[in-house]
Amino acid sequence: MSRPNGVRLKRLAAWTVTVVLSLSAMLASAQAQLVAGRDYRDIKPPQLTADKTKIEVIEFFSYGCHSCADFAPFFGPWESKQAADVTVVRVPISLGHPQWEPLVRTYYALLMSGDLKRLDKSLFDAINTQRRNLTTDAEIVKWVGQQGVDGAKFAALLKSFSVVSKAAEAETTAKRYKVHQTPTVVVDGKYLLATNKAFSEWPLLMDQLVGKVRAEKSTAKK
Repeated sequence: MSRPNGVRLKRLAAWTVTVVLSLSAMLASAQAQLVAGRDYRDIKPPQLTADKTKIEVIEFFSYGCHSCADFAPFFGPWESKQAADVTVVRVPISLGHPQWEPLVRTYYALLMSGDLKRLDKSLFDAINTQRRNLTTDAEIVKWVGQQGVDGAKFAALLKSFSVVSKAAEAETTAKRYKVHQTPTVVVDGKYLLATNKAFSEWPLLMDQLVGKVRAEKSTAKK
């Protein structure tokens, strides 16, 4: 008699586990549903993106923004996992803060010098953790020189036409999207990620919005 009872108990336990897992999956799915106004808002009118064949994700940020520094450890890993149909664009802005304007140019200067990837986190840390006063070209050039970059060449790059033009374009883009705070994430010119969420929640929401746009593009092709 003990063997049949044992079999029944095992079957009951397996059934219970299945039910629990199914309920958990249903709950997770329900929680994962995007809700307009809660998780994101529509951008009206939608903005044109550089490449209609790609899903463009823009992060508006500043190195002088403490919140941007806090978000960076979440955004970087998320960016590195994106599929080939996703284009990630980082747009440094000043939001009208004079002390942030040199940092906008610094981003593009580092990008053009090939030092951005190496110094991106270090620049966040220098300003937000070490409290370095990097609000002028002179202070920025001094700091960059301490990181092994040719100071004279970088100083020239900071004031170059290419960098100044890129910086101006970034500020114009922020105004076009009516960005009022950093960090701000926009998906495909259509959706603005809700900013009242913990940064740990943003990667999932960004994935969901990318998925939403991907589905919309797929439907539009049919």
